[in-house]
Amino acid sequence: MQMIQNVIKYAMMKSMYMSTNVSNRLPWLDIAKGIDMIAVVLSHEFASVKPMVLLCNSFMLPLFFMCSDYCLSPGKYKMFEYLMKKTKALLLPYFILGLIVSLLHIYKWF
Repeated sequence: MQMIQNVIKYAMMKSMYMSTNVSNRLPWLDIAKGIDMIAVVLSHEFASVKPMVLLCNSFMLPLFFMCSDYCLSPGKYKMFEYLMKKTKALLLPYFILGLIVSLLHIYKWF
């Protein structure tokens, strides 16, 4: 429980600091992100309590994707440029790390 209180306290301090420096933030979006972060912490902290995990997991990922999609600027990139940028940033490191771990596992170094 202390961990959850520390996470909430940190998030509140961080949001107060950011709100003084950035004037174009959307408060309701920050609140939704905060609720989502708390749901992630709760689902990991109370993993043995199935109703808590089911409750948190029922809205955790959909809320995350809705917040992320709302922040996406569709006019900033063309679709192909956006996909290539995300591929280089996310999939390339994923496959390189997967190859390294696979080789380590094959040769029993891991």
